[in-house]
Amino acid sequence: MRDIKDKQLYIWETLENLVKLYLAQEDDDSEDEDFDEEYDDEEIISEGKQVMEIFENEHGVNFDYFFAVSMPDIVKDKRFILDSILEEAKNPSVYADLLGLWNDRYFVKKLMEYYPDTYANISDELKNDKEILKCALTYGNSEALKFASEELRNDREIAELSIRKTGGRALEYLSTNLRGDAELVLMACQIDNNQHEKSRNETALHYATESLRNNREFILKIVQINGAYLGLASNELKNDREIVLEAIRNYGTALSFAQQLRLDRDFVIEAVKVNGKSLYGAGIRFLEDREVVLTAVNQNGLSLQYASYNLTNDREVVLCAVRQQGLAIRFASKTLENDSEVVGEAVKQNEYAVMYQKND
Repeated sequence: MRDIKDKQLYIWETLENLVKLYLAQEDDDSEDEDFDEEYDDEEIISEGKQVMEIFENEHGVNFDYFFAVSMPDIVKDKRFILDSILEEAKNPSVYADLLGLWNDRYFVKKLMEYYPDTYANISDELKNDKEILKCALTYGNSEALKFASEELRNDREIAELSIRKTGGRALEYLSTNLRGDAELVLMACQIDNNQHEKSRNETALHYATESLRNNREFILKIVQINGAYLGLASNELKNDREIVLEAIRNYGTALSFAQQLRLDRDFVIEAVKVNGKSLYGAGIRFLEDREVVLTAVNQNGLSLQYASYNLTNDREVVLCAVRQQGLAIRFASKTLENDSEVVGEAVKQNEYAVMYQKND
């Protein structure tokens, strides 16, 4: 007995002979001079059944479909059979391999609706088919662009669709030209920001061109969406006073990206007036600067958590913090978190502050 699994060519020859036998049974008068007479009918059928059994067990293949697609003279409506494979087969990709359907536009386009992740397997010709790529993207293949043709990766309509479906990740596979398109990158950043909490989510800007990340007008717009994007701006723009102030309005810790400005006392005071949490990114010496810390907790009491221990034990600083946000009491020193006046002011601002009072 042949080692059927290791003899792919023999498998296809056997299946072809099975089709010929089937046709012969349909028409007793038919003769095929090309019929392989090396084996008699019984051996062909026996080994053919074993071939089918292997594929049926391992891949869930129903060979009724194979015979149907292989016999166009008997089955006139090939599309009906292809639809049946797509709707009923356990693994349509196996049929695509068996029947050479990766270049069949009708089959592949519909396959994208059911199994968009199979886009990587289709023929190079169809990878340049805009409608098929749109189907793959629409039905959930976030990485289809990775396998698309260079022409389609430079197509603006495709770029917009991909960004709408997958956000900033789509930029990774777009052409350099489109990764430098301010409108597209801005759209990607907005989508990313809507899908995630405000944190250092910089996927879209990560794939933008260097020239775009050095574009002042663009960076000024982008940090207004999410200040975390400042982290991928050019070094020059990371220390642009206007840009940094815009960034910290919605992302206080963005000040940590401004390596020069975070050490500038006048700018740090201006920053904590805008967002007290920017104290987190300030130079370490400012965490012990009473004026800076007072300014920060007056804007956001919770910024007390970034102050030095000495200042968390400063009554005026702590009272200012809890009056702005009662829950800031949890960052006060052990002495002040049990101080009656501090506790009273904290609870007055937020009744839940009492939970952080610690009793000796």
